Amino acid sequence: RQEESLAKGFEGRSLACVKEFYRRLKSRFNFQDAILPLSGGYFFIETYFMVYQFVLFLSVFQGLLFLGHWFLYKSLIRFLLIGSPTVLLSLKIIFGFFSVGFLVASLLVFRFDNLFARSLYYASAVWLGAFFYLLAASAAIWIMLGFMGPFSEWSLRALTIILFCGAVLISVYGVVNASVLRIRKLDIPLPNLPSQWQGKTAVFISDTHF
Repeated sequence: RQEESLAKGFEGRSLACVKEFYRRLKSRFNFQDAILPLSGGYFFIETYFMVYQFVLFLSVFQGLLFLGHWFLYKSLIRFLLIGSPTVLLSLKIIFGFFSVGFLVASLLVFRFDNLFARSLYYASAVWLGAFFYLLAASAAIWIMLGFMGPFSEWSLRALTIILFCGAVLISVYGVVNASVLRIRKLDIPLPNLPSQWQGKTAVFISDTHF
């Protein structure tokens, strides 16, 4: 009510008055978000700034995903010596889809609660975890090429398959490990515990990975 009373006193006035209202509202109520009158309604100035920061973060995050998938794609065709146009086109489509899949799935599951959104988010999250291990495997191969010189065609392919299979196995272990619930029961002595808390059980839940 106090906010609305302040706001009504400034409706229809100059921009200087609006700024003054913003300053007064923040100083009086210590608000992070100040409500300002605009076209008969209200909007949040700093909320818009937070949205801008959020969009900027998403843009940077998605840009890094694009870059990482491009690096993984180039590494894959370089190490496995893939030259078939059909295979290259298929890989481009697959990596292009996966590069935006996690962000799209996150936005969908935030807005919708259905089987498709949840399934897409789960698959994208699993791929994102595997993607980082595959990226690490690719980086390791490039480092070995830099320090040890060129490999033979057979050796390079064998090394790539071994490290990539290792990355996939670690990813599978991570998915299985994350799905196993662990319950630990601990007796904790607490001095000066109030009588009403004697014999009570406290439950702490963490690392659900939902």
